Amino acid sequence: MICFLAGVILTSFTGREVNDVDGIWTGVYKTENTREKVLVKFEDQNHIELYDGDVIESNKFTGTYQLQGDSVLQFSYQTPDGKEFTMKGHINKRKNYVDGVWQTSDKLSGSFYLKKEKIQEMFVQP
Repeated sequence: MICFLAGVILTSFTGREVNDVDGIWTGVYKTENTREKVLVKFEDQNHIELYDGDVIESNKFTGTYQLQGDSVLQFSYQTPDGKEFTMKGHINKRKNYVDGVWQTSDKLSGSFYLKKEKIQEMFVQP
């Protein structure tokens, strides 16, 4: 009986599925003619920071995301010139890969993919 209870307790901790997409994701978005690197940091409260190309302040955008059900991820941001940029894709069961389509408010569109990185962000105090 004790072995059975120990087994149930151990499997209850390992069997949990994490629905959390928070973290740093890298990948690309593309059209037929272009391909751009992208880094997206999903944060609490459905907030994102997105870097289009190199990770420098001038390439940083902020926006929002939502997880629809357990398999559809959608996020969007607005560029300084007023274009709305939206990415919507299907996320895998492990919540570490997503691919889908993107579009802008002026009807440009293409495809994208992102992979969740196993990176921990750490802050250093001076």
